[in-house]
Amino acid sequence: MELLTIATKRASGEPKRRPFLAEKQTQAKFAISAVEARRLMSSKALKRHTLRKTPAILQHTTYYDTPRFLLKKSNITLQVRQTGTHIVQTIQAGRNFTAGALTRWEISRTLEQNEPHLGMVRQVLAGTGISSGALQRLTRVFSTSVRRTRLELAFADTELSLIYDQGHLSHPVSDEAIETISEIKIELKSGSAEKMFILLCRLNEKCDWQQIGVTKAERGYAAISRPHAFRPRKHKEFVSTSSEDAYSVLQNAMSSALAHFFVNNPNLLADKAEAIHQTRVAVRRMRAILHACKSFISYMDRKALNGELRWLQTRLGECRDWHVLRHETLPKMKELAAEQRVEIDRLARKNHAKLLPQALDTYRSRRAQRLILHIQCWLAGLPVQGGPDAANVGRSALKMNIRRLRKLGRLTERKPLSEIHAIRIKSKKLRYTLEILPMSEGADAQALKSLTALQEKLGDLNDLAKCLELSGASRESELSLGTREKIRSSAEKRISKLIPPARVHYNVVLRWNPEIENKSG
Repeated sequence: MELLTIATKRASGEPKRRPFLAEKQTQAKFAISAVEARRLMSSKALKRHTLRKTPAILQHTTYYDTPRFLLKKSNITLQVRQTGTHIVQTIQAGRNFTAGALTRWEISRTLEQNEPHLGMVRQVLAGTGISSGALQRLTRVFSTSVRRTRLELAFADTELSLIYDQGHLSHPVSDEAIETISEIKIELKSGSAEKMFILLCRLNEKCDWQQIGVTKAERGYAAISRPHAFRPRKHKEFVSTSSEDAYSVLQNAMSSALAHFFVNNPNLLADKAEAIHQTRVAVRRMRAILHACKSFISYMDRKALNGELRWLQTRLGECRDWHVLRHETLPKMKELAAEQRVEIDRLARKNHAKLLPQALDTYRSRRAQRLILHIQCWLAGLPVQGGPDAANVGRSALKMNIRRLRKLGRLTERKPLSEIHAIRIKSKKLRYTLEILPMSEGADAQALKSLTALQEKLGDLNDLAKCLELSGASRESELSLGTREKIRSSAEKRISKLIPPARVHYNVVLRWNPEIENKSG
C-alpha cells in the first residue's frame, strides 16, 4: 500500500492535496480453459508453492460510467464489487507496463449499499477534468458474475496470489450474458517481479494458456460499445530524450513494445490478419531494441532472446506475405489481364486461409508464451535506470549501423534482390535505432527524411520480390505459366523503376556523418 495524493481545490481556488491510501498492483493475466485450469490447479509445480487455498466464492461486480463514457476516455475504471454481504467500491487507474509487468493503481473503500459512493468518487477524480455534474449521472454499463478461487503462494522470498475467475460478462439491466470469462490473474504481494515471472515460466510448462493484456473492464466496454471495440493498433511513437540513461530507455522501449504486442492479441480481434501483422511488428521492434542496446546488455541474453523472436517473426510472417500480395501488390500490377488477376487472387486467398490458422497456432503455442514470459522475466531482473549515457549509446549505434550499411555497396539495377533486401534490413535497423535511442540535438533533418523515404521504396521493392518468390514456387496447377511469366515481367519492370529514386535517398543516408554533426552540436 502507498499513499497517493490527488489534487483538489479549496473554495478559495487554492490547490490542496487529499491523501488516499492506494495500492499499486503488479500482475500478469492469462486466458485459460476450465480443463487447463483444473490441470494447473492439480499440478505439483503449483501445489508445492501453495500456502493456502480459499474456498470458491461467488462475486458480482458492477461497472459504472457516465453516459458518454468519460471515465473510460480518462482510462479510469469505477466498480462496485459484492461478495456475499461484503461490498467494496474500487477506482482503478494508471494501467501500464513497467519492467515487463502489468501495473495499475487501485483505491478501494468498503460500502454499506450496493451503489457508488459519490463523495469519494468526486474527491479522487477531482483533478481529471470530469465535472461533478457528469459524475452525478453515473450509470451501470455492464457487470460480471464469477466464481472466484484464490490461492496464496510463496516462491523463494516472494509472496503471490493466484486468482481464477470463471463466469460471464453480462448486461447490467437484462443480466443477459455477453461473453464468458475464464482467466487466471497472478498478483505480486511482496518480493520480486523477477521471481514472479520465474514461477510463471515454470507453470507455463504445465498447462496451455495465453497471456493477455486486457482487463474485464476493457472487455466489457469492447462488448457494449462499437467505438471501444478491440481493433488492431499501430505502435505508438516512442520518444526518448538525450538526458535519459540507457537502462531507462531500454525498459521504456521494451515495455512499449510489449504493450503493442498484447493490444493486438489475434485471439480477441476480428481482423486477425491485421492483428497478426501488428503482432509481428511488435516482435520486430523487440529485436530492434535488443540490437540497438547490444553495447550494454548481456551477449548471451540478447542472442537467446533474439533467436526465439526471429522464429516467432518468421512464423507469423508466412501468412502476411500472401495478404500483402493480394491486397497491396496485385492492385498495382495494371498490366495483368482480368482473368490473370482472378487466378492470382484465388491462389493468394487459398494460401492465406491455409496459413492463418497456423500463425494463430504459433501465437497460442507454449513456445511463444514461454518466450514472452522470458522477456518479461529478463526485464524484471534488469535495473530500472542507470547505465551509460543513452545519447552516447545512440551515437555509437548510429555510426555502427551506417558503417555496416556502407559495406553493402552501391544500390544499382544490377544488384541481386537478395543484396537489396540486405540493404533494406540494415536501413530498417538504422531507423529503429534512431527511434529507440536519443541522439544529439539538431540531427540531420534531410538524412532522416531520406531514410524514411528509402524505407518506403525498399518496402515496395521487397513486396515485389516476395511476389516473384511466391508465384515462382507455385505449382502449374495453381498458377499457369502465362500468368507466372506476366507477373515476372510486370514485377521486374516495377523494380527497375523503384531503384533510381531509392538510390537518391540511399546516397543521402550514406553521406550522413553523425560524428561531424555531434562535434558541430
